[in-house]
Amino acid sequence: MKVNILLSFCFIFTTLLSNAAPLPSFDPVFPTNIEPTSEWQEYATIEHVRVEYKRKQCKPGTERDQNLILFRYTNLSNDIKTISWIVKIWRNDYCVNCNAITNPEYAHSITLQPNEVLEADGSSKTDKRVYIFDNFIKLVPGMQEQRLTNFELMDLNVE
Repeated sequence: MKVNILLSFCFIFTTLLSNAAPLPSFDPVFPTNIEPTSEWQEYATIEHVRVEYKRKQCKPGTERDQNLILFRYTNLSNDIKTISWIVKIWRNDYCVNCNAITNPEYAHSITLQPNEVLEADGSSKTDKRVYIFDNFIKLVPGMQEQRLTNFELMDLNVE
C-alpha cells in the first residue's frame, strides 16, 4: 500500500514537472560587441557626450596580465557636462549583478569640462568609472575561468 502511494506521488510529481512552463529568463542579453579591438568603438552619444569603449590586454599596476574594457568619454560641447549611468555586467552569459543593480557600487558619474576627453589607458584600476574587468590572461590554481560576455550602461543620462 505504501509503495503504491509513493509510486502515485512520484508519477503525479513527474507529470506536473514535465507540464510546467519554463521559468522566464531574467538575464536579457544586451547586444554589445566586446571583441578585442585596438580601435575605440562608439557605445553611445547623448546630449553632446560620446561614450566609447575598447577591450585591451593590460597589466594595471603590480597585478597580473588581464583584459579590461576601457572607456573614453568626450564632451563635444562648450558646456560642462555630467554623465551618469549604472553598469550591468554579464560573465559567462549570466548577469552577475541584475539582482543587485540598485547597489551604489554600480552607479557612476563623471563631470567633463568643455571639450574635455577622459580616456582610460589600463595602467590603473583605481577609477571604476573608466573600466570593466574582463578576465585574467593566465589563471592560477583555484581560479575559475570567467569572461565578461556582455555589459550595459543603463540609465545613461547627461546633464
